[in-house]
Amino acid sequence: MPTYTKLESGSWRVQVRRKRQYVANTFIRRRDAEEWAIEAERSIDRGTPVRRFKSQQQPRIFSDLIALHLDDLAEVGKPGAACISALEEGRLCFAYQPVCSSNRPDEILYWECLLHIAGSEPASKAMGAAISILERTELIRGVHHWVVSRAIDELLKEPQICLGCNISARSAVLDAQWLPIIAKAARHPHVARRLILEVTVTTPLPDHDETQGFIRTLQALGCRIAVDDVGARSEDRYTLVSAGPDFIKLDARILHAARLDREGRSHLSEVVSVAARLSKAVIALGCETPEDLRIARLAGVAWIQGGLLGSPAISRDRIQRADDDG
Repeated sequence: MPTYTKLESGSWRVQVRRKRQYVANTFIRRRDAEEWAIEAERSIDRGTPVRRFKSQQQPRIFSDLIALHLDDLAEVGKPGAACISALEEGRLCFAYQPVCSSNRPDEILYWECLLHIAGSEPASKAMGAAISILERTELIRGVHHWVVSRAIDELLKEPQICLGCNISARSAVLDAQWLPIIAKAARHPHVARRLILEVTVTTPLPDHDETQGFIRTLQALGCRIAVDDVGARSEDRYTLVSAGPDFIKLDARILHAARLDREGRSHLSEVVSVAARLSKAVIALGCETPEDLRIARLAGVAWIQGGLLGSPAISRDRIQRADDDG
């Protein structure tokens, strides 16, 4: 008999064990999970492959997702509703902030794409608040699907740069909405190699295995993975780190604490040393002053991001250079 578990995200996890086979999937609605489980059992009995997704059973457009989560929509308040309205009306766009070499600040590893509503201040506190609120609900998944798809479109137009975009761990679960995005990346491997997905943990992971499966799928396409805000208090971040990310981005508070005393600088050096063993490159967030840059260099940080080297801007008017090798 299939087993069903309601996750903290509100989605349903279904597991099927039959004839020494095990398959599992995650759906927004329990009804979809039940129908998939029936089909999975039939496929196992027939000896045919189990279909991973049934696109017709998942919401196919963002308005469908909203219809499924009217309660969430009521909870997100004005900031979250403004972000959703901007997405539906085509007013969402990107502001860009560079990730730069600590030794050669004009050398850009990649540009992080930050959500921005046309006509408002880039990377405003209001947008940050909106995203934080939306990340508590399933609505954030539609936003992140749009973000990654838009980043791929940008990379198709700009062959000389790398772009990074942030998605929450809640969104890092393979579902029907990711399929066309993954297919687009697969059709353009030269684009996939220049796309960095920054996964951050703001709520408990809905399913560790699902999240790691998502990461492996994107890495298999050539995309690179960054784990964001490492060092903040969250055990789930270390689950993501164990998945073998390409980049580890250190929580800005670690660098800021290093400003204060020798103990803070020692802690920064220790974190950098560990992170360097677990990833290909370490990025320190929150580099705002020349002293921050000096401290980061002494700790062995190779890449930095922060206001000192470029505040989020609507145009990328600095050197258009991207390092594909990380």
